Amino acid sequence: MSSIYSYINGSREIKAELLPYIAEVLNITIGELFEENEKERIKILKTILDTPTQSEKKLLERYCKVDDRLSTQKHKNDTNYNLYSYVVALLPYASEKFLNKLIDVLESFKDSTRMTEDEIRS
Repeated sequence: MSSIYSYINGSREIKAELLPYIAEVLNITIGELFEENEKERIKILKTILDTPTQSEKKLLERYCKVDDRLSTQKHKNDTNYNLYSYVVALLPYASEKFLNKLIDVLESFKDSTRMTEDEIRS
């Protein structure tokens, strides 16, 4: 119980890597944990960006790759661009476990699509 009071009164800080689990238990997004205090959200984000773990680096690299691909003119002309943009905007709220599963599913779709395209060409 003393840990909880330490968090509440600010004498102890919650580790950033625990935030997804806390949000999941509370059934809210990580963003909702900090809605009232944008300054604290920025502080946590800067901490993650300044000293990312290997997992966080991989996640950031994946996010940046997706973001770069979405910003190309090819995707801007795509009828699903708004849908892609919306999904990308939601990704920061997803857990690493979910993101890895999403990547697996999307790669599976990509492989299936390419196989189908190859069969059509043959």
